[in-house]
Amino acid sequence: MTTELLYVANPMCSWCYGFHVGLASAVADRTHQVVVTLSLGALRADTEPMRPEQKTYLREAWTRVGEASSQPFDTALLDRDDFVYDTRPASRAVAAVRDTRPDRVLAYLGAVQEAFYRDNRDVTEPSVLAAVAAETDIGAELIETALGDPKTATALEAENHAVAQLGITGYPTLIAMTSPRPTVVALGFKPPDALAEALDELDTRPRH
Repeated sequence: MTTELLYVANPMCSWCYGFHVGLASAVADRTHQVVVTLSLGALRADTEPMRPEQKTYLREAWTRVGEASSQPFDTALLDRDDFVYDTRPASRAVAAVRDTRPDRVLAYLGAVQEAFYRDNRDVTEPSVLAAVAAETDIGAELIETALGDPKTATALEAENHAVAQLGITGYPTLIAMTSPRPTVVALGFKPPDALAEALDELDTRPRH
């Protein structure tokens, strides 16, 4: 029996970046046991460059995530005076891949995260998001079309609202849609070994 995993994330959430390697590995090891459904939550919708105190906070936060997850971070992007931390373009791009190439969405999500956090690439820019899609064999055209369509912005806003209505305010959140009621697998970052153990425990639950 296959269990659906509802994964709520944001592509520019640092804890989601730290969580992704463990999740991708766990899912790959359990292809006949679990299937992931990705929902996108809101994070930042800035329209002005970040202030110095905001950058200081992020540098400290990303250091904590790196220490907890062992994932590499390059904070040089925060040295820019004009960097606007808007997570909506990346979310729209990930949603477009999910809706048209669901088999590639986790790969694309991880590639966007690595581009931003590891490689110091500005994934608020449509051209960068399209390039990442090309590099992951998805195709730049899909992203260019999605980000050029105002309807995808409206759809993302509705999805963000639906996630908030579920009471989910932190990412990553991973919920197994088990019967008779869902099972919370992760609320926030969980190390790979602990995540694998939590998923294995799903198989020991009584079936109804």
